[in-house]
Amino acid sequence: MAFNHHLAVAAGEMLAEATHTAIQAPAEMTGAMASIRLPAGPWPRAEATRRMEMIDDALRGRRFEAPLMMWPCPWLVDSGDLPPDVEFDLLIRVSAELYNYLGQYERLSSSLAGFAGADRPQARPAPSTVATE
Repeated sequence: MAFNHHLAVAAGEMLAEATHTAIQAPAEMTGAMASIRLPAGPWPRAEATRRMEMIDDALRGRRFEAPLMMWPCPWLVDSGDLPPDVEFDLLIRVSAELYNYLGQYERLSSSLAGFAGADRPQARPAPSTVATE
């Protein structure tokens, strides 16, 4: 299990660096998965959906399987918990297992840097996950 954790943390750091964004949770809160916000957002729902589908198609074309999701979750808008005009960021989530190796995440990093909007050097930082008073 420690191997998976260390690999997930290393993969998350690598992806965050490649996309000029931040990992969504600190290493001590990461198990065997890491979520990374993709750059250039947020967007209205239709545009976020379009971009997510485009990136997903590009990843699958390169034989990657990494879930993409909108944040916040669209069902929070559908349920009325968030206003309908909320904008969405895109997250990619990677997991690590014993059969994975760092080179797989290096390949993913170079692919994401090329088509996920990572050419914008001034991508905004991730929102703080720590409550302040």
